[in-house]
Amino acid sequence: YEKSLQSEVSENELAARLEQFKTGLETVTKLDQQNLKLANTWNDEAPLAVRHLGENDDNYSSLPRFWDQVGVLYRNNEVEELTPDPYLTTGTIPPLTSTFHDLSIGRQMLPAFNPNTCTGCGQCWTSCPESAIGSIVISPATLLNAGIKLASADALQMITSKLAANIYKLGRDAETDYSNFKAFIQTAFTDLKDKLPFNEERKQAASNAVTGLVNHMGELPLARTEAFFYEAERFHHDSGEFLSIVINSDACKACGLCIEACEPEALTAVPQVAQDNKLWRLWEQLPDTAGNSIENASKQIGSLPAILLSRQCQLAIAGGDNSEAGSGEKLAVRLAISVIEFQRQPLIGNFILDITELRTKITKN
Repeated sequence: YEKSLQSEVSENELAARLEQFKTGLETVTKLDQQNLKLANTWNDEAPLAVRHLGENDDNYSSLPRFWDQVGVLYRNNEVEELTPDPYLTTGTIPPLTSTFHDLSIGRQMLPAFNPNTCTGCGQCWTSCPESAIGSIVISPATLLNAGIKLASADALQMITSKLAANIYKLGRDAETDYSNFKAFIQTAFTDLKDKLPFNEERKQAASNAVTGLVNHMGELPLARTEAFFYEAERFHHDSGEFLSIVINSDACKACGLCIEACEPEALTAVPQVAQDNKLWRLWEQLPDTAGNSIENASKQIGSLPAILLSRQCQLAIAGGDNSEAGSGEKLAVRLAISVIEFQRQPLIGNFILDITELRTKITKN
């Protein structure tokens, strides 16, 4: 090493470099791997956009690849671990990377949803520029089937219809103040348990399955509104649907537009606390609002709020970017793109069916 430094280098500079090299060697210390403190890493699921796009690939525009190599390091505050790679030389990033942002450091409050005062007017999720309010209209039977699948509560498969009937019965009583799935499912099962023609072992299995359901999705808020539940129940029993509204704490900028738009004050500002986004992750996994529910809703609450009940339309434009909170321009763009998405969905669906049929014919031949 000393000989490699001697070309065109003065003696003083050579001595300084050698001294620096020796100092570097002397300051190397051995790390005790067993006693190293673990960093507080981000341990949530990957963002919805990453999971929706599937597996990693080698394309420079691949969002899953970018998340694995760059995005998760920013989430973990480990930017110093970022290493140079050929993708960085392109100077580009994939679309939808705004969904990686955690906006909690820039706000003091979050909207809180009270199902007992909600009228289901749709003004809150229509007025959000950030797509941070997830709404869904869902029947008790569909909700139960989804929960059984998500929580692996197979012991309830045989009594799903009876549980749904009990939930409908509880829901029709406007005097009850049930406001989440936990209250409905526990009461419905308690009323049904002693009537089941099961032995004690199967009853215990069903009880354990209900506990699993409660642990997995018990805090999901459920509103019984005139537009979605009570009016349908008056015409035909067991035909109403719950409305659930969930806030995405990663995307919300606390602009307060949704709170101002909510006349019955079903949304109120509460101090921000640590959020695990569990409800939002649950909302992402629930079935989308059915097409006939959206069609019926358009007559009750208007076309635009009804269109935004579709998850594809709600998330047609991603939140989490650096636009100002409460941006009217972004809200206008979001609503326009959502309407376009709603209009194009049937065409795209038919196009995919045509391709599938053509592929089947080609394969057979």
